[in-house]
Amino acid sequence: MNKFNVGCGPWDFGKEWTHVDGGNFWHVDSHDIYLSEYKRESADLIYSSHLIQYFDRTEVVDLIGAWYKKLKLGGALILSVPDWHKLKELPLNYILGPLYGKMRMDDRWIYHKTAYDRNSLTELLINLGFVVVSDWSHIIDFNDCSRAKISLNLEAKK
Repeated sequence: MNKFNVGCGPWDFGKEWTHVDGGNFWHVDSHDIYLSEYKRESADLIYSSHLIQYFDRTEVVDLIGAWYKKLKLGGALILSVPDWHKLKELPLNYILGPLYGKMRMDDRWIYHKTAYDRNSLTELLINLGFVVVSDWSHIIDFNDCSRAKISLNLEAKK
């Protein structure tokens, strides 16, 4: 099975995964989050936790569109993002980090550019060609940001 963890950050899921991140973590196999060095329809699973909100709504279309091309028919894209509906129920001082997402990336700072809820993320995925979008129930237990109570976790099938 060909599995990619895109935007992996410091989380190493093991040798059976290809780890992709813009940062210089010791376990990263590639820095190309668009996966351009990999063949079309070569991925069974692409997982990305708390990455796509760093791209605006126009930029993310190209990113997820590139991932769609890499997935095999029947392959899955699993996304985790801060859930706008969960965030807005919390006091401001609890949501500033998940909402604006300031993070050091080598010699610069990056910030979240947008937020998603279930409807907006589902609509984006359907518009990009995914045929089934459903809740992802942590069948695979990733020890990363997807476990946070403010996370929206969706699985999209090609």
